[in-house]
Amino acid sequence: MHEGVARVNILHDDEMIGTAEVLGNLSDRIKGDVIVTSCDTITDVPAQQFLDLYRLNRPSVAAVFSEIMSSEGGGGSSKDEGKLLEQFFYSHHPRAQHVETKYVVGIDQRSSRLVMLKPTDDDDKSIDVRSSICKRYPSLAISNNFLDAHIYVFSRWVIDFIKANSGITSLQEQLIPLLVRAQSHPQLYSKYRIDEFINPKSEPVVEESMQYSQNVGVTSEQEAPAPKTYGPLSVFAYVRRNCIGGRANNNPRYCDLNKVIARISQAPSVDASASVGAKTVVRYKQMVTTASSSSSLLFNNELEVTTDSQVGRGTKIGQKSKIEKSVVGFHCTIGNNVKITNSVVMDYASIEDGVTLDSSIVCQNVHIGSNSTISKSEIGARKEVPADTIAKGEQLILSGPSEGTSGIAIAFG
Repeated sequence: MHEGVARVNILHDDEMIGTAEVLGNLSDRIKGDVIVTSCDTITDVPAQQFLDLYRLNRPSVAAVFSEIMSSEGGGGSSKDEGKLLEQFFYSHHPRAQHVETKYVVGIDQRSSRLVMLKPTDDDDKSIDVRSSICKRYPSLAISNNFLDAHIYVFSRWVIDFIKANSGITSLQEQLIPLLVRAQSHPQLYSKYRIDEFINPKSEPVVEESMQYSQNVGVTSEQEAPAPKTYGPLSVFAYVRRNCIGGRANNNPRYCDLNKVIARISQAPSVDASASVGAKTVVRYKQMVTTASSSSSLLFNNELEVTTDSQVGRGTKIGQKSKIEKSVVGFHCTIGNNVKITNSVVMDYASIEDGVTLDSSIVCQNVHIGSNSTISKSEIGARKEVPADTIAKGEQLILSGPSEGTSGIAIAFG
């Protein structure tokens, strides 16, 4: 426990369980309204604006949705964003939740109320909306371009509701959709006896207090009156468009977010303690001249540095290497004539001479032998990749197949 300005208690569970289960287990420790967020969420959402939405309206639940960032590619294998690694993970953690579900989100612009949350996929060309919803919410904005950022504020009674309904294990896939539907379904509201959980002394919802985010992009020529709702249950949404961020819960987005952070970071693209060989290029747009004599950077002539690339502290890069639209972590060793494009290389990785790395993720303490070509792949921590390896669209992890001493060639149809 940390004792400072704030008292921080860190608790852990040996089992892989859903976030809703965690909140139910911690219900005795939660004394009031609670903020819940994921450790893999990166966002520029102003916390004050989101919390003001909650303070002004006092909904049962407030959730953040962000516009889906366009991907520049990289970090994912050709087998459906690392499906083999995903299968390996879930075979060892059967209670863990799978990757996020994509939803069609419907939000009432007049009140910021989240009134529709339906799972969908890229093959769906249309969606059915009940006429009663359209009548109840004439200023309804519907989009399939928003992601649940996994940032919530819950009224205290919701924690008791979770504890009483042990079948609810996931916030995103079970609890939030259930509460959204219960807002306009009296039968569902009664079935779960929600009235028994809501504090009867709580203040009524003030829907006129907060306008839905002005950046939603769907407008109405005539402002509609605030709709009537069923009971005191209310789920509100804060939408952030043109935002920086998302959840780093799959490989392509992890790679994209690394590049976003590198782009907006105030730190130099090449850390002052990094050692860079002659004629090495860390490329994208900006041109900087040779470092001053007081710098510990070791490079000659001009170095191209991009806001889309970053080289971490203590990393050594050999001669005639090229790093483009990539992030390299701390204390890595990169040999001569290495080409890294659209990739993430984590701390303490070692890449020997002549390696080509494209659209891939290399985890900590990986060693890649010379003259290997790695494309659209993921390499797990502490993996030893032999020299002359050719891998495309693969996942190389410690539990993988045995390898020869003279290199391996991987090719799948």
